[in-house]
Amino acid sequence: MRIANASKPCSRVDPNWSHNFPKYVARACARGMLGCASAHRSLLASRYDPRHWIGNWTEILNVENGSPIFNLFMSLLSSAVYRILPGEEERLRRHLKDGLKMDDEAIARLPLSYHRRMCRTTCPPPRNITRACCDIFKFFDGMVDPLSPTSMVLVPHAAKLFDKQMRYA
Repeated sequence: MRIANASKPCSRVDPNWSHNFPKYVARACARGMLGCASAHRSLLASRYDPRHWIGNWTEILNVENGSPIFNLFMSLLSSAVYRILPGEEERLRRHLKDGLKMDDEAIARLPLSYHRRMCRTTCPPPRNITRACCDIFKFFDGMVDPLSPTSMVLVPHAAKLFDKQMRYA
């Protein structure tokens, strides 16, 4: 599976994919790789952007949106899918200090989401994403929700949902 986002291109995805879509369909039909009726559906199914893929992981969680556990889970998942390119954090720090005249204390208070939004990122290879997602799942599997000690962090059928999501990685 190739994960891509128009604002954060991955090196594994053809950047002209959406512009060349009819050409891809025609090529696939000509080579007999896909039936013409299913070519459109098959090519669209293989393009699953990371933002929606990450969003589908919320089905696994049994905690409320915005709770500390929810935020931690989604932050770890986002860190697994997006990697800030080398040198980007230093470039951003220089811009904040020189251009916006921010001091170190103000820069330290900026949330991680600001850094991800302002820095160029890339998606690591699917094998790395899979390994990181497995680690995240194992970490939260069996964990009790600290805000509601009678319930678990993950839904009872989380393993099945995890397998479903990992088929797209």
